[in-house]
Amino acid sequence: MFHLKNLTLREYQESIFQTAKSHNTLAVLETGLGKTAIALKLSLHFLSQDISKKVIILAPSRPLISQHHRYFLHHSNLESKEVSLITGKIPPSQRKKLFKESFIIFSTPQCINNDLKNNLISLEDVILIVFDEAHHAVQNYAYVNISRTYQNIPGHHMLALTASPGNNKKKINEICKNLSIEKVEIRTDQEVKQYLQEKHVSWLTIPLDEQLLNIIAKIKQYHTSKLKELKHLGVTKPLNLINKKDLLDLQIKFRSQLSRRNPIAFHGISLSTLLIKTSHLIDILETQGITTTINYLKKIEQETSKASKSILISPYIRLAYSQLIELSKKQTHPKISSLSSIISSQLEENKNSKIIVFVNFRDTINEILNAIKNVTAIRPVILIGQKSGLSQKQQVEVIKEFEKNVYNVLICTSIGEEGLSIGTLDIAIFYDAVPSAIRRIQRTGRVARLKSGKIIHLMTAGSKDVAYYWKSQRDEAKMKNILYNMQDKEKQSTL
Repeated sequence: MFHLKNLTLREYQESIFQTAKSHNTLAVLETGLGKTAIALKLSLHFLSQDISKKVIILAPSRPLISQHHRYFLHHSNLESKEVSLITGKIPPSQRKKLFKESFIIFSTPQCINNDLKNNLISLEDVILIVFDEAHHAVQNYAYVNISRTYQNIPGHHMLALTASPGNNKKKINEICKNLSIEKVEIRTDQEVKQYLQEKHVSWLTIPLDEQLLNIIAKIKQYHTSKLKELKHLGVTKPLNLINKKDLLDLQIKFRSQLSRRNPIAFHGISLSTLLIKTSHLIDILETQGITTTINYLKKIEQETSKASKSILISPYIRLAYSQLIELSKKQTHPKISSLSSIISSQLEENKNSKIIVFVNFRDTINEILNAIKNVTAIRPVILIGQKSGLSQKQQVEVIKEFEKNVYNVLICTSIGEEGLSIGTLDIAIFYDAVPSAIRRIQRTGRVARLKSGKIIHLMTAGSKDVAYYWKSQRDEAKMKNILYNMQDKEKQSTL
């Protein structure tokens, strides 16, 4: 009854499809290797067996689920009236009607989860649920409750898709447990090499200029002086080895002592809070931007805590603050200057290039946008989440306009990391590093989907950028070893 159109599954896709027909399956494939095609064929397979049933396709964001909706219609004989894209913007009564009348429902997990809780819909007639970006299926994420509800339905089937489930066995096992996974399918690079587009990866280590280094030195001097105070609170770890996790652990420890009216606890909480803030201040100045750092200091100014007040009365911080304001009038951060040069050079080489820039901080996105928007040939646009001010509808429109070449540079936060398929991308630039292997893999997957592409890592010399990059590399290798071992054990158990 239902069949694929203009699409033939590759050998490894067909193999995973065959497994998923009989078992709840976690499919781990590098981005661009066609996980959605497997989900489509599996959906059509189950619907063709029983047209009284329905399929739910879930993805974490509106742009991504909209993309899946278009893909299914383009590559199958499904008619638009047989499928529905359901979001929270649609009134409940209409959502209920669409859910009842559709063969395939595309939705964000939050929407389906809320409708389940409100008894607006039931999973009784659902024959398959596809969980895209399945690495989210941990803790209290909506995927978990949907899966637990669905596991009570006889004859349920689940397909979980991701490029990167996690870097440790505990998290991978948690995902498998939450989604009732019976089989893990992962393919080695050699098995899929012929289908991968070439990725040219490069690293650019950017030195900070003398003025910025002097300002950072002042902040570090203050930070070190406060670290020394920890010795009086019984901290024995060498001060140069104390990191953010240690400080957070200290906060928890001191809070637990408040009930005993320990006078040191109040000072300990304030001191550890202060150190977390100054450590973050240093990181922002090293890896983000001058204006972004100023904005962070302005945020501290608005706070009333003892820690925030202590930071701002410090002569070191006051001097650094004033010097940053003066510096911002004359120059941008060296990273932003390098980014602008890379983009300009690429557009000179190929005026039709499309470039995506990944950035961790919202303020940094604004700083980059202001720095490059008046540069010849650069037509930038930002893609941010709803909490940062861009509605789901606006997010979809930004992506469409970028694809139509209205814009040629897409600057995005983490919302641009997952699943978005923009086949014409030439370069992905990582403005800053992320310690998470999952996020780095997701970022990397945005480029070289339909043609070869470049990935450029910008790293401030001697900063956390460098440490984060190598941590994510180690975690990715660890993740793959765990998954291959799980897959091998499953194969051996069936022999």
